[in-house]
Amino acid sequence: MSLCRRHLHPHRSHFAVGVVGDAALIVETFHEMEDPIALLKNLVASLKPQALVGIVDYKPGAGGPGPRPDERVDPELEIRTAAAAGLRLVRREDALPFQFLLIFEKDVQTYGRAAAAVASFSRSARTNGKSPAASAPRTPSAGCETNASWSTPKT
Repeated sequence: MSLCRRHLHPHRSHFAVGVVGDAALIVETFHEMEDPIALLKNLVASLKPQALVGIVDYKPGAGGPGPRPDERVDPELEIRTAAAAGLRLVRREDALPFQFLLIFEKDVQTYGRAAAAVASFSRSARTNGKSPAASAPRTPSAGCETNASWSTPKT
């Protein structure tokens, strides 16, 4: 949890700059979050547009291992909190005897269709997951007129 506090603390928004991930998993720590909406917003900002966020936590009530019953968070509250942070529930699993799993994605309504388009473009076969700038040649093709800025020094 200290790692989450250090990197995803709501007052450390600089964490999101330049950090891009495919997924995040929060396990049995939701009840420890001081400001879960701010933390989730910072987390979402650091993820790729198509990334998923998973939350595993203990089911409410007594029984089994885990935190005391009064420390357990209702999954519906976690879903509403994630929605307030710009996440949309895509799957819920209750198969485990004492825990549940919630899987979220970035909400297109919150983050816009442009983000979804960028995600789609970045996965396209034509660019092979690379940006067009990363695929561009460093020098002009043979037969093209050269520009002084493209020429390489003679040795």
